[in-house]
Amino acid sequence: MTFNSRRLAGSADIELLLDWVRAIRPAERVTDYPSVIDLRQVLSLPHNQQTTRLWFAEAGELLGFAFVDVFRTLRFELDWRQTTPTLEAEIMAWGNACLTTTTTTAPASPLYATAHQADTVRLAYLARQGFIREADWVVHLERALALPIAPPQLAAGFTLRSVEGEPEAAELATLHREAFGTPHMTTERRLTLMRTAHYDPALDLVVVSAEGARAAYGLANVNPEENELTGQNACYADLFATHPLYRGRGLARALLVTLLQRLQARGFAIAKLNTSSENGPMLQVATSAGFEIVATTLRFAHSPDLS
Repeated sequence: MTFNSRRLAGSADIELLLDWVRAIRPAERVTDYPSVIDLRQVLSLPHNQQTTRLWFAEAGELLGFAFVDVFRTLRFELDWRQTTPTLEAEIMAWGNACLTTTTTTAPASPLYATAHQADTVRLAYLARQGFIREADWVVHLERALALPIAPPQLAAGFTLRSVEGEPEAAELATLHREAFGTPHMTTERRLTLMRTAHYDPALDLVVVSAEGARAAYGLANVNPEENELTGQNACYADLFATHPLYRGRGLARALLVTLLQRLQARGFAIAKLNTSSENGPMLQVATSAGFEIVATTLRFAHSPDLS
């Protein structure tokens, strides 16, 4: 098969990618990250736009795309019915090229990738390209909202409220960076989350200490388009951060339970939550609030050839 490729060329290409993913992704993989919903958001970020490349058949049919995000993770989709070893190799080469030209990490830094535990096609591709499974993974949990929800218990001296609009974005981004010790949650990224079509301020919560410091936050989001694709009446409650100074006081649980109550009141049937297998405290909070593990997404790394 003859094919060609080019970089992302604006909003028309983003819409093309969204329509293509809807058409070619199997129903059982429709919510895998990045989903149709995720793509609209992540491709609005300048870094991801700069690293996105599209591959086309000679007749102009889209065959695949790939980008490398700020976490040095290769995000890609292929029409596996039309793939070839050459095309697969180009996806991999593009990922390595992006890692070299758009990051300031050392040359020996690995390129990462992910695959749902049941996605045998993607798992086989990663194996062919020399990726090695990492020790951690993403845990997917769900909770039926018809079940009773215990009332939140907030530690003395703290108050819980909704976020007061975009002027608070910079402080929330700072809280996130300090909570996780990473630079990736910028004010711009936080604003992107707050400017999505279905952002609900009542589902964006912050806990404030007696001294007025933002101690923790929790954000839930609703994806009507994803529910249409899956036939579910579901929502996500899975973005939480607690400042290191305020851990161990039950703030994340109070945020999660409050969000569950508000989602239940809105008539949703299922709450979903994703977190790292290494995030023991969040897993404990989630399971104590009634969540159960339903699946995992495995993480892989490909180290550069230093020979």
